[in-house]
Amino acid sequence: MAPLSLIIPALGQGAEVEAQAEVADTPMQLVPGARFTMGTDPDDFDRIAQRFGLSSLRALEPESHQQAVTVNDLLMDSHSVTNAQFARFVRARPAWRRNHLKPQTHNGRYLEHWSDHGPPTDIARQPVTFVTWDAADAYCRWQGKRLPTEAELEWAAQDPRRPQDAFPWGDQMANDELANWSGNGIDEPVDVASYPPNARGLYDMAGNVWHFTSTPWRVGPASAMDETVADPDTGAHPDITNPERRYAVRGGSYGASALNMRVRYRDSHRAFDAREMVGFRCVATLPDATVADFARLAETLVDEHLQRDGLVGVQYAMLEGAVQWIGAAGLADREAGRPMRVHTPINIASISKAVSAWTVLAWAEGTDHELAEPLVALLPDPPIRSTERALGAVTLEGLLSHTAGLSTPSVPVIAADQPIPALRTILDGHHSVPAARLVQAPGKGYRYSGAGYLLLQLVLEHQTGTPFDALARRLVLTPAGMQNSMFKLRDDWLPLTAVYYRANGSRREPYHLAGAAGGLYSNATDMLGFLRLYADEERRARLLSPQAFADLLRGRSTVTDDGEDPGSVEYALGHNTYRTDEGVQVAFHSGSNPGLRSLFIVVPSRSSGLFIAVNHDHGARLLATLMNAWGEHLDLTLHELFD
Repeated sequence: MAPLSLIIPALGQGAEVEAQAEVADTPMQLVPGARFTMGTDPDDFDRIAQRFGLSSLRALEPESHQQAVTVNDLLMDSHSVTNAQFARFVRARPAWRRNHLKPQTHNGRYLEHWSDHGPPTDIARQPVTFVTWDAADAYCRWQGKRLPTEAELEWAAQDPRRPQDAFPWGDQMANDELANWSGNGIDEPVDVASYPPNARGLYDMAGNVWHFTSTPWRVGPASAMDETVADPDTGAHPDITNPERRYAVRGGSYGASALNMRVRYRDSHRAFDAREMVGFRCVATLPDATVADFARLAETLVDEHLQRDGLVGVQYAMLEGAVQWIGAAGLADREAGRPMRVHTPINIASISKAVSAWTVLAWAEGTDHELAEPLVALLPDPPIRSTERALGAVTLEGLLSHTAGLSTPSVPVIAADQPIPALRTILDGHHSVPAARLVQAPGKGYRYSGAGYLLLQLVLEHQTGTPFDALARRLVLTPAGMQNSMFKLRDDWLPLTAVYYRANGSRREPYHLAGAAGGLYSNATDMLGFLRLYADEERRARLLSPQAFADLLRGRSTVTDDGEDPGSVEYALGHNTYRTDEGVQVAFHSGSNPGLRSLFIVVPSRSSGLFIAVNHDHGARLLATLMNAWGEHLDLTLHELFD
């Protein structure tokens, strides 16, 4: 099986490296600090040697000095620094250009794979290599960051809930699906984020390239605590010309063995040597400690609910300005013992409607269609039981905002090994749900309808001649960085997806639904990209104009439940919205399918958002607890959304 799809958007063919905004700034993941035991107990060496086929214990000796180490809260680049990013640096700091460094400061191979004009475009998204330690240090300082310590990399590489696991991805032995290493025969770096992230959302913490640290190399009990002292103005080390200066490196590379990619494996590299297997990433001090405090609280609440409510697995993601944080706990498949990961595909139910609404608006803007256009002008013979006159009043806006007056709130849930029926067949009432009909005058109030979103899907497929999944991928999913999300579940992804669990504890095998209404499969990693569409004006501008985004947020009608008016919640386009007691607008949508509960909630003016998905019927309790704790963290009075 091929590795997971790339997360970083692909560059255009022949594009200039410096023009690629997509790779200009690396997202930084929150790594909450803690006190942990660094290194390996020598009593475990024989077991490790047997597992990895070692004839000698010598390679393990550097990690034998176990010690308790405190790592502070920090932000870490989610992937290695790329050639494209380093190219921006050398343009801004010409002293670090190829052929500009003094010969005594490197081994003669500094940026040897670049031309004088920069890196070849086909390696723009690969990690930068052939750099010295001092160049890496200078880059991070130019960014207002620094190189991580060895202890920080070891802590960030591991799953804090499973510190006993050998690798960043878990305890499974290295294979071609998990990392770029010697066993897959690629024998060169590949694009960053080509393989699944670890539990903290960090990519390539093992394999692809080794990572420089700021920790000078030594073997002994105090080595992890050593810090590098550099000139803060230039980033230059006092003995930059010393060819024997060595620093700890971590993570292994494309040429590494499985042993090298272990979380606790230690090695070193000369600062002077620019080599093809060594790169780096940067870290930064967390500007607001309360974010990490909330992250620690959220992890505690997740663990408590897993135990108390009998939940099986959960994924979660939080965005707050430039800070993003993700996590997963429990199991994706209880019977198989398969852990829930931050990249495990999971159905997100009616949150799909929010993504579908973005797709409709992006299509409309690109074609000059108006949301006020009648359905009958866009789709021949709409499969709705209605009088011709009433049907003429149904618009795209009405379908998006649940004000079209349609019936059929839900759509069929179909076993993943069975095909999804044609949408017209579903809407005609020939598959487990009633036929779609107008039961209320269009525009006269809120009436939730999954059928309305199936009609929107029919409109877009008729107008573009493109399957909805492919259209959504082009217009929204790829630009948002949601490369591992899909409206049409692929057969080869079935073994990777979450399994669902009913209230009575029974197992529900993976299923799929007709696309736009509830069929999206996503994960915590990708949902960060969707949260960022609401929070990041620059990212959002790639999809929608400011006016279109304002239309998306504007409430159309008061949400009612079984005829009861809960008050101030309105439905906008693809999501609910309300203003808190503090006058701050909130947008949200929850989701519920058999054995599945999900929620996304955003505060656009605060650039903040939260996503949660639980593969159990009782998951709503956890959703409510985390949402309320998040609201308190933001000093906002959020509505009670779950009983």
